[in-house]
Amino acid sequence: MHVSFSIWLVGLNFDPTHTQSYLSLEIRETRRCGNSMKLQKIAQGIVLDVNVRPNSKEFKVSETEEDGLVVFCRETPVRGRVNRELIKELSRLFKRRVHILSGFTSKQKRVLIRDIETNEVRQALNATVVCTRARR
Repeated sequence: MHVSFSIWLVGLNFDPTHTQSYLSLEIRETRRCGNSMKLQKIAQGIVLDVNVRPNSKEFKVSETEEDGLVVFCRETPVRGRVNRELIKELSRLFKRRVHILSGFTSKQKRVLIRDIETNEVRQALNATVVCTRARR
């Protein structure tokens, strides 16, 4: 994970008698998304760990610091609709066959992307992933 630091001006305080004034500075850590994805290379392709969030307004792939790769699906989690949408949209994104290995009834899923290399997966995800910071 790429970490950098930045200094933010948080406040400027003046003494009414103008004998003393000071700046309030804060050091904040900035993390670049893209490296916390769990990718596993196997003989058939790449296995990706994803967290699925159903009932979203649009299909979107996002990455958070705590959850890793998060996929927002439009469908409701009834009769495998979310799983079908996930397979369809990820197949469209990677231009490869996609299978769910585990997590058929869970929000945490392991997905196999057939016949693809790690760098191709990272390129496709970096082009579409929306980076979001964790809320505190």
